[in-house]
Amino acid sequence: GVAPAYRMASLLEEDVEKFLVATEVPRAADRRWATLRRAAHLALLLAGASCVAVAVLRAEAPAQAVHPDAAGVAAELESDAMVLEDVPKVGTALFDARSSYSEAAAEAFAALAKVAYCGPLPGIFSSIALMCSAQGRLGASSSCERARFEVVPGSVRSLQAADLYVPDAIFGYVARVAPVGNGTSVVEPGLVFVVRGAVENSANSMRDGDTSMVELENCPGCRVHTGYHEEYRKIQGQLDFYLTELGCRPGECNIYITGHGSGGNVAALAAWELAQRHYIIGPSYLFSSSKLGNAAFSREMTRWFEGGQRGPLFRVVVGRDSAAAWPYDGDFQQWGIQAHYATSESRQVAEICYAKDSGCGINKVRKHDLTADDTCRFALAPDGDFCTHIYFSGQCIDGLGMTEEGTLPAKEPSGAIALGVDLGQPFDQAATVWHPADTKGEQAAVERGAKNPEQYYSLKTLMAVAALAKLSYCGATAGIVNAIESTCSGGKGVCPDAGFAVVPGTVVPVEVAHSGITDALFFYTALLRRTSHEFAGPPYFVPPETCLLVIRGTANEADMKMSNELAQVALDDPECGDCTASQGILGAWRNLMQEKVLEALKSSGCQANGTQDVTNKVMLVGHSMGGTFATLGAYFLRRIGFFVQLSWSIEGGRPGNEGFMDFINHKAFDDFRGVPLWHVAHWNDGIPRWPHMLAGKPAGRYAYDIHFNTTDPKQHMLCTTAIEVSSQGRCGSYQFARENLEFNVPSAAHCKLPFAPQGNICMFGTAPPLQYNTAVQCHFGGALPM
Repeated sequence: GVAPAYRMASLLEEDVEKFLVATEVPRAADRRWATLRRAAHLALLLAGASCVAVAVLRAEAPAQAVHPDAAGVAAELESDAMVLEDVPKVGTALFDARSSYSEAAAEAFAALAKVAYCGPLPGIFSSIALMCSAQGRLGASSSCERARFEVVPGSVRSLQAADLYVPDAIFGYVARVAPVGNGTSVVEPGLVFVVRGAVENSANSMRDGDTSMVELENCPGCRVHTGYHEEYRKIQGQLDFYLTELGCRPGECNIYITGHGSGGNVAALAAWELAQRHYIIGPSYLFSSSKLGNAAFSREMTRWFEGGQRGPLFRVVVGRDSAAAWPYDGDFQQWGIQAHYATSESRQVAEICYAKDSGCGINKVRKHDLTADDTCRFALAPDGDFCTHIYFSGQCIDGLGMTEEGTLPAKEPSGAIALGVDLGQPFDQAATVWHPADTKGEQAAVERGAKNPEQYYSLKTLMAVAALAKLSYCGATAGIVNAIESTCSGGKGVCPDAGFAVVPGTVVPVEVAHSGITDALFFYTALLRRTSHEFAGPPYFVPPETCLLVIRGTANEADMKMSNELAQVALDDPECGDCTASQGILGAWRNLMQEKVLEALKSSGCQANGTQDVTNKVMLVGHSMGGTFATLGAYFLRRIGFFVQLSWSIEGGRPGNEGFMDFINHKAFDDFRGVPLWHVAHWNDGIPRWPHMLAGKPAGRYAYDIHFNTTDPKQHMLCTTAIEVSSQGRCGSYQFARENLEFNVPSAAHCKLPFAPQGNICMFGTAPPLQYNTAVQCHFGGALPM
């Protein structure tokens, strides 16, 4: 391999020498060295083999004897060589792949991938046939027809599988394809296999997030993404059945694959498994697909599907799509051939390269510049977007297909079309985008630019966290887990309205004994996922993934006693200075709760300092004493290594002295967020202003208050300036003289909150009668009525 690359470098040498002379590179030795360096790099670019370029360099310019920079350049090329060292025959295969790439084929495969998002609806068969058939009419054409092939009428078969108790969680289809028209078709007679990407259901969310690895069959040393491997296994039997039914035999049948997002990932694993059984995998296009496995898998997938007898499989990537760079765990490696489009408006591919090449495509994008905005949008996709249907009813129910060029064949309208309405896509069937752009990513970027406290307030978020806080009053009842999951599901309700949902199977309820009462304290943890990247920005600031810690308020005599133990205890934290906290809640957190909280967070999927697979983000919520604990807990969890998100103390008391609250308000979180946590108060409730004094000095105050003075949740007052929350202020609850505050619990001021479910956040059994009853959902499950 060295000799041909050396000849290539020698042919370039004369021109490079002229350039170097013109730019006055001083000594002849310098010019000779620079010439070889430039030629070696050009050989790398043209042949696609950095290891060969290194050999050329070493053969003609033995290190330090030629130029003092030799060692550094050799190391630079060695680094390039390591990236590509496991890619065989890179030059010829990559040239062949570039010449075989077809924009028409990419457009057709994009249409096939998008229609899978219709799911198992009655119009999907007609839509597939219509958008991927030979129109046979002057001035009209489908994307498939422009690529010189069609889906054979009557051959579409759907694949559906339940997963994690979600029916039809996995969906795809298989169909016959055949060349049509004049000219060269992008397919041979065979089958196309399409897998739907992730939609808004808990099963898809769980599988996406399962980035553990499992061994791959027939691939020594290969390990792949467990979630996608499991999804393929669930539909493999159906696929095999339809391959047999449609007459597709190993060694004879061409199979083409496609899919968007996680659908492309599942399809890629199918390609590997089918190839091992000697099916012929034809040139195929996967959109916004991610890393799938370790280095051994990357090497084998690239080797098998770079072209020639199999493939190539083109991983089509748009702009700065974060999904194409995910998972970020170093064990996951890029694989295959990447076709990179510069922007979502581009209709021509900018670069085609090996996905592992650090100097090409998505790999050139800095990690903090990655974004989920480019995951769905693509100029060659129908409507320019994989995830959004401009006319869902017509496309997926009435079967009119996707947008095409020219005029569609006449079809008698029926169903929703006949009524003149678009029913819209069901939420749990809509494409989801949850991939993080970075450990902080888009959320951090927008938070850095949001310094006005008003940008951090959302009534929708407050209503969601109020519902979660209310559920904590259920305690460890039989229905608590189901009630939390149902109230905060990804389908509809207060949580998805605020941009997040509880991941099923992650709720951990915990009782804590104190003063002889086994359930004196209660909290629960859960994993939350953002339902759409649009909620990363103001006023929601929802991270892609975070744990939730909800702490119950005062519910028994032990809680009352603890809340009244106000002697101040120094925190002994140099960062916090003279900070102190009240003995009762501080002792309960340190001695009773903290260890259990850390265990529960770990069970829900969060750990301090985090990893690539486990988030360190946590949001704290609580009402009454639970809100006081939420403030104190935010301090300790940050100190341990958690990344505390915007949290909520609803009617919470004051946990410490002025030094402690100044640290919470202005120092602990100020480097990345304008508001550390919201303190919510209602009417003349005295608990948010209690205690008044601690150790003879004023207690620390919250700096960011939201106050409600009516029964209308849309009528609120933000108190966020120093004067507004000072003793001279008259904002929010400070408009009431201390003697006019209500300190009795429960009370209308403390419990009957306009933003809480049914206008009431407290559940204390039957005391007082009929006002604060425990909801039946605590015992039998189901969503809280709003």
